[in-house]
Amino acid sequence: MTNRPRDWESNSRVATRTAIASVAGLVLWLAQPTAAEPGEQGEARETRQQTVAFSRMPVQDQVRTLLDNDYYEIHLDMRFRIEIAEDEGLEQSQAPTLRTRLGIETRPYQGFSAFAEMENNVSFCDSCYFDGTEPATGQTPIADTEFTELNRAFGKYENKGDHPLTAIVGRQRINLDDQRFIGAVGWRQNEQTFDSVYAHSTWGIEGLDTSYAYLWEIKRIFADKGPPEKRDFDSKSHIIHASYQFKKGPTLTFFTYLLDLRSASPSSALFSSNSYGFRAMGSHEISDNWKLDYLGSYAYQTQAGDNPVDYGAHYVWVSGLLRYEPVGRVGLGYELLGSDRTARFVTPLATLHKFNGFADVWLDNGGVGGLQDLFVTISPRIPWKLEGKLVYHHFWSAANGAGLGNEIDGVLSRPLGYGFSVLTKGAYYASSAASRSIGRRSIWRWTFDVMYEF
Repeated sequence: MTNRPRDWESNSRVATRTAIASVAGLVLWLAQPTAAEPGEQGEARETRQQTVAFSRMPVQDQVRTLLDNDYYEIHLDMRFRIEIAEDEGLEQSQAPTLRTRLGIETRPYQGFSAFAEMENNVSFCDSCYFDGTEPATGQTPIADTEFTELNRAFGKYENKGDHPLTAIVGRQRINLDDQRFIGAVGWRQNEQTFDSVYAHSTWGIEGLDTSYAYLWEIKRIFADKGPPEKRDFDSKSHIIHASYQFKKGPTLTFFTYLLDLRSASPSSALFSSNSYGFRAMGSHEISDNWKLDYLGSYAYQTQAGDNPVDYGAHYVWVSGLLRYEPVGRVGLGYELLGSDRTARFVTPLATLHKFNGFADVWLDNGGVGGLQDLFVTISPRIPWKLEGKLVYHHFWSAANGAGLGNEIDGVLSRPLGYGFSVLTKGAYYASSAASRSIGRRSIWRWTFDVMYEF
């Protein structure tokens, strides 16, 4: 190492100080308003105030402000998940995954806009779990496969005049009512989307809501991978939905779902069905703090398309939720997925995880014999911005009344701010002799999610 003279070091320090002082002086000089016009002084003062306000914003809001423009908007949605599951008789699975969605949406012009979104899911341990698309490994299935795909891409027209109309053409997310019949399966890392034409209008009538969709392809949660029965559906399906909300009464909904579905598996024809039904939901205020929410639904289903089975099956939902705001909520409900002993009521486009237990034992609605589910929910009021719920299920067959086991579920979530939130969910299903005879063994699942949305 060369020894430099002390004079050089001294001169270097002086030069450094001089440069810093010069830059600081230049910044201060530029920051001062000129004395030319009083209006210009006001503008400079306003600019400084805006700069200070910007510097005090959360980072997320700063980025949003910088990206804000008259032409497009950026969307980012990420979810890191650890899911652990163990089915009796199978090995435990542990699935650490990260799902990312990045989209761009144009600002409306004359009512027209467009949206496109890519989606990716990456696993941090491929050998730690069985995702259902690969050859069986002896591990408990966790249906979050790795993929990269175009999740949504559509054009949109929206008219907000006297006769409002929204029309969307392309790959899109569709969630109707509680998603019991049509839903996007948002729980899984790869959501279900629909290549479709969707139209919605209120016809300018207060309380009225109508929609129609034609579906020509359904992009399912397995990313068109794996055995034929898990592949995407080709479709020639019609969705008709209308509801009316009374000013001081319930909301009545009537629906017709004409599903003609097929995939690489010949058995996919069994999902082709025609469903006709209605639902009524509302809320009754008992007193200042007491309120009763209620929901009832009925549907009848027959075969359709190339479905070779001639059948008729009923669907029933009845539930009530009693709210006492200082303490929380408690609910009781019953669901019937009927069977005529040749086929059961099917809901192939539903968000199935929302129903019949978080353990995902009954994603096929109970098999040929159908399913009955009596459930109790408790949602206590919790401090520290926490939200939680406990659910108990008792299952039995719709065809012969045989007991099909019990399940207890729990979920707890909390927003963290700046677009972040956390959620944990657990489920334990205890099988019975009757359930084991149709391949349903005891199983437990636990998940922990960290989510970010921008």
